[in-house]
Amino acid sequence: MCSLFPYYLIQSLENLEILYAFSCDSLEVIFELEGLNVEESNYIFNNLTELILFSLPKLLHIWKKGPRDIKGFNNLRFLEVWGCDSLKYLFTPSIAKLLVKLEEIHVGHCLEMEEIIGKESGDEEKRDHVIAFPQVKSLCSEAHSFDWPSIKKINLYDSIKLKTFGAELITRAPQEPSAGSSSTSARESSRLFNRCLELSCIPRCKNYNPDQGNCNSSSGENKHNFNKYQVTLTNQDEPNVSSETENQTKMCSLFPYYLIQSLKNLEILEAKYCYSLEVIFELEGLNVEESNYIFNNLTVLGLQDLPKLLHIWKKGPRDIKGFNNLRLLKVENCFSLKCLFTPSIAKLLVKLEEIDVGGCHEMEEIIGKESGDEEKRDHVIAFPQVKYLKLQNLPKLECFCNEVISFEWPSLENMTVDEGIKMFVSTSMKTPKLKGVHIKYYVGSNFPTKFQPMIGGNLNTTIQHIIKGKVNFPEISQSSTSP
Repeated sequence: MCSLFPYYLIQSLENLEILYAFSCDSLEVIFELEGLNVEESNYIFNNLTELILFSLPKLLHIWKKGPRDIKGFNNLRFLEVWGCDSLKYLFTPSIAKLLVKLEEIHVGHCLEMEEIIGKESGDEEKRDHVIAFPQVKSLCSEAHSFDWPSIKKINLYDSIKLKTFGAELITRAPQEPSAGSSSTSARESSRLFNRCLELSCIPRCKNYNPDQGNCNSSSGENKHNFNKYQVTLTNQDEPNVSSETENQTKMCSLFPYYLIQSLKNLEILEAKYCYSLEVIFELEGLNVEESNYIFNNLTVLGLQDLPKLLHIWKKGPRDIKGFNNLRLLKVENCFSLKCLFTPSIAKLLVKLEEIDVGGCHEMEEIIGKESGDEEKRDHVIAFPQVKYLKLQNLPKLECFCNEVISFEWPSLENMTVDEGIKMFVSTSMKTPKLKGVHIKYYVGSNFPTKFQPMIGGNLNTTIQHIIKGKVNFPEISQSSTSP
């Protein structure tokens, strides 16, 4: 194998800080660790802070076979791998545990990559079942626990074989702690990205500039400007799920319940082009008595082009605590989603400022029905800080909520709908600051808006006025629509 650093050269590179490898068509291995004498070696590459590998089509291993008790790489902070089409994983658990300072991982256009942390051969008893280092996802085929408190960003582009954050961890139940293990370690199963998480799988992104760190269309226009942080998983080969009940255990969840407690510092989550994702937050099974406030630092939740998404929040205990600092909820082109959230989730969103929903063709209501004891249901739900509410291209949306619930929107100032809206509000909607509704209509390729003042101070009456076609939309001349 063609190795950049054979084992016998490694000790001579102790001061290397930055390593870039570009367009080396024959390179198969970066660090050849097999043969390294651990007893005689010091910490290897311990000054290395950046590792960038770009367009290495034959690369099979970044780190190839090393002793389990190797020491080094403790100061690596940035890892970017792009266009390495033969690479199936980034590193093994024994390497992963060394990367205690890792802050960012960017992976793109690695067409054969199946997981981030690969399987490690060797004695099962010697394997590490708890790996501590900065929070990347547990994209791992083995049952390890992770604590990555430093990772702030993860970037995945065009890794079409990457199926989930951790197939084993998502499909198997969490293991009971053994007599000698602490319950804390068990609960820290797969601690991923603390703070900001940046994950994107953008298929067929052609013009990638490693200096800019983004991808543009062939015309130079950045099509993927879905704010700053993006999270995406793709599993394009997974068969369709025809029945939610029959396939409940097979649902593809971004965050299974047993991983949720490890994400207390996550601030921004955006999922984009995740063609198999069905659930974002899997809350069923969460032990409320043992859990603290979950996702309480999350401020932005953006979901775009998730065609199989069925639930943002899936079945949780009524008295769950968390999500209290979410400020922006944006959901676009989630064609299977029938509602945004249930009343028990809605009451948590006390800091929510903006709700933007569009292109969800199966959405029937904003707040869905909640199963359980009627006496425990909330009959008044307040969104104290929501200022902007945008509902567009929702052809099946016929009511805001089917439950007998009153809604209070004391801060709502701007509401935008499209001319095809069919929604009615069956219960009380208090909107003291809302002066009217902005209606977006279609004129060719243009989307102008018209303002409809409130009628009698009643939102439902105003919307019914729009539905009945009593609003006159001005025609726009061809000259005014021309650029």
